[in-house]
Amino acid sequence: MSYGILIQESEDRMRTLIAEQMQTLQAHILDMEQSVDLRHNADMRAIKRWQETTGRHLVWPDHADMCVWLLERLDEAETRIDTMSKMTEEQYSGLWDKLSSSSNPWKHPELYAQPGEKRSQWRVRVGLMQKSFKEVCAQ
Repeated sequence: MSYGILIQESEDRMRTLIAEQMQTLQAHILDMEQSVDLRHNADMRAIKRWQETTGRHLVWPDHADMCVWLLERLDEAETRIDTMSKMTEEQYSGLWDKLSSSSNPWKHPELYAQPGEKRSQWRVRVGLMQKSFKEVCAQ
């Protein structure tokens, strides 16, 4: 074997290794770029929501303050959902008991909407909603 052939084989292996390493690095770069884009888009949505809520359209909040603000909004939303779920469970279970206790549903005309009655009026009259949705959301 000549040294020329050994050098050529060595160069070919080196090129193959470099090409494989480049593909690995390019895939890593693409993954990192996608992560940065995802984070940037999420930040822009949060900033826009903060600006719309506070009315300060020309101000960008500090990132830590914005995260605290978003977590507070999340806590408020979860509290509203829990409150509405509890109210709904209690009210629908009472209605179900009332309906199932009667063999004749016409015995309870208050359960049916009257002509010209709005759905919200019917719900209040039947007792399904003790508080309006706005009152619950304002809490």
